[in-house]
Amino acid sequence: MEILDDESETKEEQLRLYFLRLDWWEYIYNS
Repeated sequence: MEILDDESETKEEQLRLYFLRLDWWEYIYNS
């Protein structure tokens, strides 16, 4: 169970970083 929890947290972090990156690129592109 602990491993599954860690994996899910990692996926959430990856998604968060992915969307942050998208916002960053969009910001750079628009500016």
